[in-house]
Amino acid sequence: SWHELNKIELKKNKNLINLPYIEVLDSNEDRLILSQSNSCILYLARKFNMLGQNEIEVSQCEQLLFETSDLRNVITSFAYTHFEDKEKEQQAAKDVFSRSFDNNNAGKIQKFEHWIINQKNTTSDFLVNNNISAPDFNLFDVLDFYVEFIKHYNFLNNYSDDDLFVELGYPNIANFYTKFKQLPK
Repeated sequence: SWHELNKIELKKNKNLINLPYIEVLDSNEDRLILSQSNSCILYLARKFNMLGQNEIEVSQCEQLLFETSDLRNVITSFAYTHFEDKEKEQQAAKDVFSRSFDNNNAGKIQKFEHWIINQKNTTSDFLVNNNISAPDFNLFDVLDFYVEFIKHYNFLNNYSDDDLFVELGYPNIANFYTKFKQLPK
């Protein structure tokens, strides 16, 4: 219903409007609407100092945000596709699973596993330095989608959410996912 009601009205003055969006007041106290997921994330990251502490960390956060967007796009394009039958849907799900989880330098999750391994301070629970940052939220969110995807399509059976990534060969992703889930709300 949002597309048929609210979006039509908002689009008259805010051409790029879509979900999600953020309403903010500019320096003149005029209402401004920001839309597009990455734009909203970057705005909030800057506002709450979650985009790195220096230029290198800012660049790392940006890279990780765009990489998580790539990972999200793999599953999103699948989720919004109408399949003619269950067999085609299952085959497409296998393709998503393969593109995301293959351990052959083409798998998207492997990039994050390697990122975590290659960080100088591997005792950190976060992706950039020892501080929580915007890409941590984004990665956790998309990993949570994949947990449900894996369970729904029975790619692994009889594993808890926290053990799925270990079973798939991504122990550092599993650790990140588990620890992030335990953070205070």
